[in-house]
Amino acid sequence: MRIIIKIITTIILISTILQAQTVDSTLTENNVKSIVGPKIKYQPKLKFPEIAREASLEAIIHVKVLIVKDGLPYKTEITKREPEFVYMFDDEVRRWAMKCQFFPALNKQGEPITVWMNIPITFKLRDFEPPKILEQPVPEYPTKALEMGLEGWVGLAVLIDKNGRRDRRPMIVSKEPRTSKVFDDAAMNVAMNTRFLPAQMGGRNTKGWIFMKVEFNLPSK
Repeated sequence: MRIIIKIITTIILISTILQAQTVDSTLTENNVKSIVGPKIKYQPKLKFPEIAREASLEAIIHVKVLIVKDGLPYKTEITKREPEFVYMFDDEVRRWAMKCQFFPALNKQGEPITVWMNIPITFKLRDFEPPKILEQPVPEYPTKALEMGLEGWVGLAVLIDKNGRRDRRPMIVSKEPRTSKVFDDAAMNVAMNTRFLPAQMGGRNTKGWIFMKVEFNLPSK
């Protein structure tokens, strides 16, 4: 129980506050495309955040690293998260990226240049398969939002038990517009009426978190 409370608290707090490599050539020095992309020369061991391990959470985090001429990382930027609302891997990804060493990118003249590099980093638990959505109802568009011409989305975290049922009430962890509650009830209703397949660990059903994004888009005219 203490672990679950800790995980729930962490998700709420964070929401409020390996080696595929591709060069993002749109932000190279002086907009000059490199002909030889940067490559990782040294990488530290990637640590699985303990809070994520306790919650049986997996993720793919895409980090963009600015690599200067001497092959050292200068700064990082998280560009994408899968699942979208899992923030608890960010610190470890940034630490890992800033500890890496690179062979720098080279221009046509063979000279080192500063370049951004995109790196997707996978956090995968051994023998684990996360919960999956089996059937999800269509959300009802709130009348008030329709009258206002307002669009948005709500991100929810749902703990699924080993029988594929919700273990507790879903939690809203992120949304847009951030300060509006106009979509909250409709999104919660979707999560409450969605059918799930349970997570599996070593071929057996187990508890696991799933993250849902319920979108509200105005019908096309």
